[in-house]
Order: sequence, then C-alpha cells, then structure tokens
Amino acid sequence: ADPEMAARARTRLADTMTDVDANEEEEELPNTSLGLGVVHASALPCPPERWQPLRPPCVETPIEDVDIFRDWLVLYERRFGIQSLRVLRIGTDDSTSDVQRSATHSTSPPMILDERLVQLPTAGAPCKLTASPNRDFTSDLFNFEVSSPTLPRQAYSCHMPSGELKLRAALEEPPQSLEGLLHCEQRWAVASAGVRIPVTIAHRRGIAIDKSAPLLVMCYGAYGACLDTDFRPEWAALMLRGWVVAFAHVRGGGELGPRWHAAGRLLSKPASARDLRCAVESLHEWGYSQPERTAAAADSAGGLALGGLLNAAPELLGAALLRSAFLDPYTPMVDAALPLTAEDYEEWGDPATDEAVMQCMLAYSPYHNLSDRPYPPTLYCVGQNDRRVPCTQSLRFIARLRHRTAQRELSAMPQLIHVRENGGHMPDGGRYRRLEHLALEYAFLTKAVGLENTTGHPLRAKRTRSRISAR
Repeated sequence: ADPEMAARARTRLADTMTDVDANEEEEELPNTSLGLGVVHASALPCPPERWQPLRPPCVETPIEDVDIFRDWLVLYERRFGIQSLRVLRIGTDDSTSDVQRSATHSTSPPMILDERLVQLPTAGAPCKLTASPNRDFTSDLFNFEVSSPTLPRQAYSCHMPSGELKLRAALEEPPQSLEGLLHCEQRWAVASAGVRIPVTIAHRRGIAIDKSAPLLVMCYGAYGACLDTDFRPEWAALMLRGWVVAFAHVRGGGELGPRWHAAGRLLSKPASARDLRCAVESLHEWGYSQPERTAAAADSAGGLALGGLLNAAPELLGAALLRSAFLDPYTPMVDAALPLTAEDYEEWGDPATDEAVMQCMLAYSPYHNLSDRPYPPTLYCVGQNDRRVPCTQSLRFIARLRHRTAQRELSAMPQLIHVRENGGHMPDGGRYRRLEHLALEYAFLTKAVGLENTTGHPLRAKRTRSRISAR
C-alpha cells in the first residue's frame, strides 16, 4: 500500500490490540481452527510505529494473494491483466550483531534481498493461478496450480532459490491431448479517449483469420471480479471445432486493479457496455469473425454489459446467451427491504436517495432502454428459485421486448427462456446435469450462428425435463 494507506492500517491495528499489563492475570483462550488469540503489542518483534512498506505500490501490478515463508514471499500478481508469480527473498539487516539485538530486545524489519518472476508453462499467455497448500514455513519450495484456456489444470512446485518448476500432477485429463493444438494470447482494443481494454483470445492453431470462424465472446465487469481465463473442456471442444473463444475484460472488473473496477461502477457503469462493444468491433476488425457468426455470453451482473450492447448495437451479434442475468438494476435497488440491496449500494449506488445515481441507472438499465432495432436470437437461462437475481428479471425483459417488437412490427428473432426447476443463482450440482445445460446452450448457439448443418459441431442438446418456452 502507499504510505497513507499504511499509516491508516497501522492505526487500525493499534486500535484493535489490547496492551495487557504483564503482571495482570489473563484468561487462557482456547485454541480455534483459525488460530486466533490475544497478543501483547509490546511483544511484537517490531512495534507498529516502526512498520515500513516492504515493496512500493504499483497501480499496474495489483497483488491478489500472498504465500509467506520464513525466508521468502510469493506474490500472486496481475501484470497488465495477466496473472503472474513473483518470488521475493527476504531477510534482515546483518550490520547489527546478534548480541546487540539481544541486548536491545529489537529486531530489524525485513527487507527484500532478491526477487524474480517465475517462468510459467503458459509462457506469458493469459492463465489462472491458484495457491496450493504450503504447510512448511521453512521450506524453499512452494506449491501452486496453473491453467489456461489451452492448458488443463496442473499442479506445480517451484524451487524458490532457482525458480525451477516441477510438475507434481495433471489435475485435469481431457479426452485427447491438446499439446500444440490450441493458441492463446492477449490483445488490446482501444476505446474512446484511448482507453485500452484487454481481450483474451483462444483458438485452434492454423485456423484462417479471414472472418469466417464462429466467435464466442464472454464478459462480466462488476464487483472488481476478474473474468478467469482458466481451462474448461467445453471451451476446448468449441476451439477444436473451429470456434474462436474470447474474453472481454471490460471496466468494472478487477483485471487491471482497483482503478479498473472504479472506472466501471456507480456513475461510470455505462463504460462496461461501451468496452464490450469496442471489444467485439475490434475482434471483427482483427479478422476473427463477423457479426452473423458472433455470439456473446454473460452471467449475473455481466448481463448489464451484454444487455447494454444488445440495446446499443444488436447488429453486432448473431446470438446471445444470458445466464441469471441482471437486466433491471433500478427496481431492486429502490427496494431497501430486499436482502442484497443495501450490500450493493457500494457497487451500483442508491437511486432512492441520489438523483444522479437514479438518472444514470435508468440511462444504462437494459430493461429501460430497449432498442427499436431487431435483436439477435437470445437464450435466457434462469433459476426458478434464484434469490439473488430472480427469474422475473429475464421474464419481464422478454415480455417487454416481445411487446415492443410486435408494436413496431419489427422482424422478430427467437427469444427463448430455459427455466431450471432446481438450484438457485448457480445451476444445480451434478456433472451430468451440467452437461445437459451445456448441450442445450451449445445447440442453441450452433444453430443461431448458422452452423447446424456442419460436421463436428458442439454437443447436441438432449431432451430434458426442463421447461423451454419458445413463445
């Protein structure tokens, strides 16, 4: 953190500590699974007022996780939107002898003696890193997991002094080897005012970049959450069949740190939909696909970005997939009795008390800004028992869109809704049920972008007991 943030953190820590008189008898606290207990402020190796920043802040490299060892720190960072691992060797000032330190009862604060970036098997391409259990505080090895859209999840150990990696286990085994078959990279779409939007692109090696491939674009852009670029067998299945899979890391997410999140929340929320539009247009300009063969997918709060794109430029898409989509932020945010409303004020604002927030929200809400242009075929997947984003959000959106289409005598594309009778905001568990949902979604996307008569298309939909309305 910067010095001001560090000072506030020291103040908060000092306020929460109780300096108990050494002669006063303390009640012994039982051990807990979290290892919580009472500590004397005077017993810390270094008093809080002497704390110093170990590493200067860097806006472009936010730290997402830390593994701590006796002689090492491992930082899980994002460097320009791509996750990376940095290993720091830490130690103390050796200019003071052990006798002097013992006599003064003081310990020098640690400092960085050396650092290096770990060379990952993804060779700098977008990936997802996850910390594994590291139970030996004195070890020179640390464990982690890595995956990417083209690399199934693998467990590695890293020898911190040398940076050497050792494969411990392949945690996912696809039906066929993908080595050398798929390619993943990050490119930058340039929006208005020169804002650069990271776009992750994955596809089969050797495909023609001539606008003929089908394209699936995914987005989220809310709560500072990152759109993970990990491995999914269903994405690999699409890529092996000639699809291009892209991830638009729009403002509102956390891919470029807290500032990227702040640039897509509250009064700046419309930027998420604008960024998605810019990403889709850039993918077309780069030759990956064309509007008729482009599909976009979003979950939950990502529905605001995709819904905004559907309203602003429906002609850019040949199909859309909205899962538990948040399409009307205004109605729930003015109802303080709902369980998540107060919690979401920090992300969306309070339209009931702030006129500027209300006007902004009504201006970007997909439900309140339907277009007069024809919409692409869209599949809405909702949960009947969803308490977070009720299925009525999608139902009301479809009803209003159909009414508007009929009223203006526009050509109507299919607007389908798939209602899951089990499960809530997330689909109900079970591998086979998940495969059924994927089969339905991919059958819809394949037909919508005009690939239903080609060979080797994605999984075909099976008949399920779920209710599908094509009205």
